[in-house]
Amino acid sequence: MKRITYQLAVPVVFLVLSVILIRQWGDLSSYMRNREELHALLTILPSLPYLLFAVLMVMGWRYNNAGLIFAALVLSGCYVVFTHHGEALPATPLVRLVSFLAPLNLLFASYHDKRRIFTAFGLTCSALLALQAGLVLLISVPFQYQHAAPWLLLNRMLPQVAAGHADLAREIIAVLSGGTFVDLPMISPVILAAYLLALLVLLYRFCRSLNIALTGYMGGVLALLLALLADHGSSGLMISFSMAGVIMLITTIEASFSMAYFDELTNLPGRRSLNEMMLNLGKTYAIAMLDIDHFKKFNDTYGHKTGDDVLKMVAGVFSKIRGGAKTFRYGGEEFTAVFPGRTAEQAQPYLEEVRRNIEASDFVVRSPIRKKKSASDRGKSGPAKKKVGVTISIGVASSSKRLDTPDKVIKAADAILYKAKKAGRNCVRVG
Repeated sequence: MKRITYQLAVPVVFLVLSVILIRQWGDLSSYMRNREELHALLTILPSLPYLLFAVLMVMGWRYNNAGLIFAALVLSGCYVVFTHHGEALPATPLVRLVSFLAPLNLLFASYHDKRRIFTAFGLTCSALLALQAGLVLLISVPFQYQHAAPWLLLNRMLPQVAAGHADLAREIIAVLSGGTFVDLPMISPVILAAYLLALLVLLYRFCRSLNIALTGYMGGVLALLLALLADHGSSGLMISFSMAGVIMLITTIEASFSMAYFDELTNLPGRRSLNEMMLNLGKTYAIAMLDIDHFKKFNDTYGHKTGDDVLKMVAGVFSKIRGGAKTFRYGGEEFTAVFPGRTAEQAQPYLEEVRRNIEASDFVVRSPIRKKKSASDRGKSGPAKKKVGVTISIGVASSSKRLDTPDKVIKAADAILYKAKKAGRNCVRVG
């Protein structure tokens, strides 16, 4: 819960800051105009979103993150369209179309944060974005660009086609313009539904995966919505889009940090986190090595997918260990717990509690064969589920004159773990 709260706090804090800046921008801009060293900054600030989006695209290319590149392109396109008319944000067909498509495109981009851009898939998605841009302009032509040479030529050469196209475009815009909420001309029910759909799907996926990158996409969607709601002209747009870029930049860095320091399967900190903690321990500490009993046999019998489920179950129990311990995935089926300021004897009761909790947790093995149920089969039970016991062995050692470095302590704990295995497993041994 703590990790979820922290990750969701990133977009919330910056969006609140956006609202404050938008409300106070009049006073801030007046102050900057009166300060010679800050006056030039006012002319540069409207370009800040483009700079942030360019940085996001470079990061997307460097991290092989096609989703990030697509999101930056979408936000850049929105900013171009929204600021095209200067101070005001008119409810034009072009703005309405872009407002409707933008959150859906950000949602689409969020599914491809592990894809490469320079692949057949990446090029296809790029072509899709280009096609959307073309369609948006095509639909907007009868309303905003009636005097454009291509449109005049089409009217002269194929008047019936031009009339049919104008009627279709008019129907599409009517759907996007039908009704408003609390006198907000830009927020029609259909446009609002697009934003709510994108936010709900992103939130659902985040709660399932705890991937902080998804909160960046949520922040981007909310910043776009804020841009539509904030009636403060170009300054409001600049602030909203800048915050969208900042949110996505921070969450991308945080996601990269999580990939480097956290184990993707168990969500526990990994070896790199353990190594850094070991560099900052005091004189007194205990380190425990935990290993799942007969894990290889379990894997061979039930398959690696079930083995992964066992690892996640054990990690979930192990992460709740008391006594001020920090838990890590060491590798394979091994885990590590570090008890700063405690001896091995003081840590033993907490490790024994974890061992008992895991032993008492019946693990249900799902059948690899899923029964396809027809209408007549609904309500009937499927194949019987098998419950199996999972146990762990633990070895724990503490610092001493002989074990005067964390590396020596962890090697001693590993040797004690081996003795626990030899003693019959499912026990805690103290060195």
